[in-house]
Amino acid sequence: MKKFFLFGVSFVVIFAVFQMLSGMVLTWMHTPNVSEAWSMSGSLPQETVIVGNFSLVSLGMILASAMIAYIISNRIMQFNKNKAELPS
Repeated sequence: MKKFFLFGVSFVVIFAVFQMLSGMVLTWMHTPNVSEAWSMSGSLPQETVIVGNFSLVSLGMILASAMIAYIISNRIMQFNKNKAELPS
C-alpha cells in the first residue's frame, strides 16, 4: 500500500510539473496579434465555451509522468530496503 501511495503522489506531482512546463512553453512561443484580436472581439459571443480534444501530446505527458513516477517510487523503496538491511 505504501508503494502505491508513493507512486500516486509522485505521479500527480510530476504530471502537474509537466503541465505547467508545457503551458509555460506554449505561452512563451505565442505571439499575439492585438489589433486583429481587437477587431474580431465585436463579433464574438459573450459566453466562452471551452472545447478541447485529447491529443497525443497529453497522452505522452501522462505516460512519461507515470514512467518517471514508477522509477522514483522503485528507487525510494530500494533505498529504504537497503537502509533497513544495514547493520546498526
